[in-house]
Amino acid sequence: MRNHKIEYYDNAFDFLQMVLKIKRKSIDQIFDDYLSQEYYFSQIHEKLSILENKSIQPNRLGNIKGKILYSIVKSSMPTNIIETGVATGYSTSIILMALKKNNYGLLNSIDYPNYQSILEKILRDINYKGLTCTFLTFDGLKSVAGYILKSNYYHISKGEKSGWVIPTELKGRWDLHIGLSEKLLLNVINKLGSIELFFHDSDHSKRNMLFEFDTIWPHLKESGIIVSDDINLNNAFKEFCNKNIFKRAAIYNGSLGVIIK
Repeated sequence: MRNHKIEYYDNAFDFLQMVLKIKRKSIDQIFDDYLSQEYYFSQIHEKLSILENKSIQPNRLGNIKGKILYSIVKSSMPTNIIETGVATGYSTSIILMALKKNNYGLLNSIDYPNYQSILEKILRDINYKGLTCTFLTFDGLKSVAGYILKSNYYHISKGEKSGWVIPTELKGRWDLHIGLSEKLLLNVINKLGSIELFFHDSDHSKRNMLFEFDTIWPHLKESGIIVSDDINLNNAFKEFCNKNIFKRAAIYNGSLGVIIK
């Protein structure tokens, strides 16, 4: 049965039971499995403390949403996952932990790095947006001014790259693509052929979210899954659901959305 209806949940167990159609006991087991990943989490948090000690709070999923993402990957056993938005690599690590536990599946990530270095940010924009867009447009000059005024806003410390907190042992199932999703997403999709899981956590503008959802949807396998964080920032997720027919859709705590095709 397919519909347009979105379910709303504040309880992670109820949310996952509806989305994954599995029993509470199975969810308990997956959550225990998530907590058993302390070896990797200790490495991740040790690196994140570099930012936190500078009073910089890196963007990352909270503990409950991390458990939900891990549960979806662990339970659905996807062959190919695409993620947009890597930053430090916290969410990426969670996905890779589940893939390692499954001993199956690959993750392709697209990231537009938010470097600490202002020069690296400008060179990034020139490389991926072009010199004209960077310096000869209002938006381009506004971005450069923002880099200067908000020099303490970044995810990637000097000398590091996208996903710098990801434990080395997890990277065997990971392929990283640097650039804008609007330019890279379709190429990555065509390279993989079919997708079982898509995780949006990049630019949360309505325009970009709708672009990513609309682009991935035709290539998502039957019963494939879209997961999107920060859907509370605009109505892109709800608008997408309203114009498409799907098996199930749910929102957890107002901010994490999931659609089952």
